[in-house]
Amino acid sequence: MAKSMKAFVYQGVGKPSAIREIPVPVPAEGELLLKVEACGICGSDLHAAEAGFALPGSVMGHEYVGRLVAKGAGVSGDWKEDDLVLGIGGKPCRSCPACMRREYIKCPKFIIQGYDPQVPGGYAEYTTCLADLSLRVPGGLSSTDAAAVEPLSVGLAGWKAANVVPGGSILVMGAGVIGMTVLQWARFFGAIDAGGNVSSRASSIPPVRLERAKLNGATVVIDGTKDSNPVRAMQEKTGRTPSYIFECIGKPILQEIINIASPNTHIVVLGGSMIPEQISSLSAVMKNLRMSFSFAYEIPGDLEFTLQMMVRRRISADSLITAKIGLDELPAMFENLGKPNEHCKVLVMP
Repeated sequence: MAKSMKAFVYQGVGKPSAIREIPVPVPAEGELLLKVEACGICGSDLHAAEAGFALPGSVMGHEYVGRLVAKGAGVSGDWKEDDLVLGIGGKPCRSCPACMRREYIKCPKFIIQGYDPQVPGGYAEYTTCLADLSLRVPGGLSSTDAAAVEPLSVGLAGWKAANVVPGGSILVMGAGVIGMTVLQWARFFGAIDAGGNVSSRASSIPPVRLERAKLNGATVVIDGTKDSNPVRAMQEKTGRTPSYIFECIGKPILQEIINIASPNTHIVVLGGSMIPEQISSLSAVMKNLRMSFSFAYEIPGDLEFTLQMMVRRRISADSLITAKIGLDELPAMFENLGKPNEHCKVLVMP
């Protein structure tokens, strides 16, 4: 096996990231070494690069799947060479109360893979992952399918956080991949109305984004350039008021949502803006609003469920993936995705 590899290395805020030749990582105790087959470009990576959340020198990428090529010491389980593996994009501390309960995503010292040079990610030819938290991809699923499991599981966790009542009416704000995955789960779990609001912050909306929302389960599609109040638009189109609003935009918008939300609405925040924002709580209090924040997913429960539903073709990545690129194309695509575009999920195929 080669001793060096190509990798996408983040250089810092305002500096262009580049493909570098770096050493192939060596799997530590309990780790697997994977030859990356596909890695999704996450919106969080774009925001982290812009806001400086990632550390310079990081190899980014946490939505990856790859073929097993080597095992570190102490790896247990029936792992075999060439297994297709869904890696978990991070490392918990293993010693805090959350880790003791196996609630790894709640670990206060959880290191997101790709944001720290000590934990290089999947925008590379090879990467490592923790064996006991990773999943073997079932037969019948391709690497491109499996690379979408992580964002689909983020949407699942957000849906669970809302605890939507049967037949509930929901509004999804944001037409990126997380918004689309929430719409898929809304259809899966039987929401009576699923409104997809395509950003009100653009001067124009590519028609493909409106169609994509329909493909992923939106029963009502709202063009934000024409309807500045999506709650009112849903009321006019369906006669019902959304009781749940999912924020999947990832930029400061919470005050706008509070302003348009009807009394007793449950707001679920998945976008997680990295830019600070101010909100006035008075109107939220007067309306008796609830607000929940959903980060990532249960490890490994949500991922396992998503995998099984994909195997049964009840959930699909087909309408999410809009491009597949080589590693050398990543710097240009990374820059382009920071501008208005028509893409949903772009996969890097080293």
